[in-house]
Amino acid sequence: MKKIIAFVLLISLNIFANDIDRADEAYDKQDYKTAIEYYTKATNSQDLATKLDAMNQLGFIYDNVQIHQGITPNLKLAYEWYKKCADLDDAQCQFNIGSMYDEGHGVIQNYAEAMFWYKKAAEKDFVDAFYNIGLIYEIGKGTRKDIQEAIKWYSKAAALGDVESAQIVNELKATLK
Repeated sequence: MKKIIAFVLLISLNIFANDIDRADEAYDKQDYKTAIEYYTKATNSQDLATKLDAMNQLGFIYDNVQIHQGITPNLKLAYEWYKKCADLDDAQCQFNIGSMYDEGHGVIQNYAEAMFWYKKAAEKDFVDAFYNIGLIYEIGKGTRKDIQEAIKWYSKAAALGDVESAQIVNELKATLK
């Protein structure tokens, strides 16, 4: 019985992996309707990485697609897919939600909410989250301007190899002298 269950599980994981592959192929060909169909199927995968990838890609398509590409942009759906993915602790989706709140893109602009999601992504060493938090403190967007705090966050991004953050750290430190 255990062998049968293991076999069925293995087959189902392979099916969802094939859905991701088909979705990626369709996406690369700019066949977004087909990509959406297969990514949506892959969101039911038992494999967490496959599920998260599919959810993130669906959010990305609805967030970034152009009308002439055959799909109508739908920021509500983009947010919903990013949120499902973020709630499963995916740093990319947490960052994407933070960006939506930061820019007021599809949601009411809310810097506190943006910071919350950026910090969730930063907990997983997501470089772009460190950078955006640094920027928020550097310019005082939704919070007090705090160059020392900006340097702290940019430094974390720089430590993970972000060259632009390293340059900003040097520039900001020079302004403090």
